[in-house]
Amino acid sequence: MCAPLVTTAVLLPWAVTVWNRQIDTDLENAYAFISTLPKSMLLAAHPDLAFSQEGERAVKLLAGRVRSPTNQPFGMEPDWTTIVTELAPRAHAAGQVVTSNSMKVIYYLGRYDYERRVIGLAESIAWVLSQPGTTLVVIDESKIGLPSGVTAEAFAEIQSR
Repeated sequence: MCAPLVTTAVLLPWAVTVWNRQIDTDLENAYAFISTLPKSMLLAAHPDLAFSQEGERAVKLLAGRVRSPTNQPFGMEPDWTTIVTELAPRAHAAGQVVTSNSMKVIYYLGRYDYERRVIGLAESIAWVLSQPGTTLVVIDESKIGLPSGVTAEAFAEIQSR
């Protein structure tokens, strides 16, 4: 009897916060747009992508809420088109793909297993790289050394392998 009371006491503040959260109109507009697409079209999104910062930015971009070039998160980034022919077979053959940019890897290579949360910390990337099988690590140069990208320690760990 005590466990349900403790669970309720722990989860109730979270439930109230979620219930009172303001509705994201950009996300609602994206859902409305998707619902107008033909039923024969299958849209699938990786859960990590849907709830990532990149996913939120993509929804805002699609909804037309980002207008200035400085606010377009991918407008100034390099184009990976030239290296896809080299990376795609490696991604297909790899047991796991780790990336600093989940949106680009999904777009160009079609999959990833771990992203910024893992690649940003030396301990996390060391654990991933110690797993059996082949690991492909795909990093944007512009993300190296950034606290929000691939820290210097994590990059050193990757280079040491």
